[in-house]
Amino acid sequence: MLKNKKIKVTFIQRKILHYRIDFFNMLNIEYDINVIHAGNKVNGNFSQDIEEYVNIKGFLWVKKLFRKINSSDIIVFPFDIHWLQIILIALFRQNKKLIFWGHGFSKSAVVNKLKLFLLKKADALIVYMPKGKDKIINTDIILKDKIFIAYNSMLVSNASPQNHDEKKNSFLFVGRLQKRKKIDELILAFNKNIDSFSKDIFVRIVGDGEEIEKLQELVKKLDLNNRVLFEGEVTDENLLKSFFHEAIAYVSPGPIGLGVIHSFSYGTPVIVSPDCKHGPEFENLKNNVNALYYDGTVDSLSQTLINIHINNMLQQSLSNNAYAYYTTYCSMNQMLENFIQVFKFSLGDKK
Repeated sequence: MLKNKKIKVTFIQRKILHYRIDFFNMLNIEYDINVIHAGNKVNGNFSQDIEEYVNIKGFLWVKKLFRKINSSDIIVFPFDIHWLQIILIALFRQNKKLIFWGHGFSKSAVVNKLKLFLLKKADALIVYMPKGKDKIINTDIILKDKIFIAYNSMLVSNASPQNHDEKKNSFLFVGRLQKRKKIDELILAFNKNIDSFSKDIFVRIVGDGEEIEKLQELVKKLDLNNRVLFEGEVTDENLLKSFFHEAIAYVSPGPIGLGVIHSFSYGTPVIVSPDCKHGPEFENLKNNVNALYYDGTVDSLSQTLINIHINNMLQQSLSNNAYAYYTTYCSMNQMLENFIQVFKFSLGDKK
């Protein structure tokens, strides 16, 4: 007797980002996942169609798209009008289920009118964050039942909360060392009131990038060689876990994205300025709940570092809330469950 055939779900993407590989692998356990993209083939247990995309002044046309999706049960298409076939998919998908996936509304009223039209033709929309859903239903509440939230996530296989019995010894930054990340401001803020910190407290910088030499020169100039540690690029999950667990907070003076998820997965609170062009993951941060905001100046950051350093109760509260938020909303398992719920909804299971 033949086994039940798995439902085929085709995703259309520009390329497969490294943190999406685990997502597609895990989703492929229950569904037959295929990803059409124009990037390099990645090592995954799901199907991939590498197809040429034609770029017409910033707008994309996917060659052979309708042929590629012909055997699909569900199509997951970017909710972005820069994909020229988005209207054709919405109007001529025949009996295939169509799910849009993206940020929701844009800043253009004209574009948003088109998106509303497309959404009415689709079976569902998956947005990254609650605000993406709220903005749409505030315009047309009739659409609320077909809009779902799947918090953007990454797989952290050794996620676990901090142990509050273990002393915290550092302020942590993890990521590419780029000018826009403003890592120099973390160093300057730490140095500004360095006598306010215990002698064993230091700044740990994990990552590599074009700013490494400038940052090292700054540390040398400020005579902080014993208080600022450059770890270089680290990919070992257990080592990263120890860094996050030893940290008082993860500090991001510049824009932040999936670093929020990474930090929360280890119960490490985040210090950030809201006055940056952050990724959608910034919405996960709640001031004085799982994160601390400062006003974007070095003085304010310095005072924020001091405040959390001297207040153990604040540290523990933020840490507990950060991990609880991660497990409730933005773990990889939760993201998978949300997608599966939408697949079932689109196929007629309205529970």
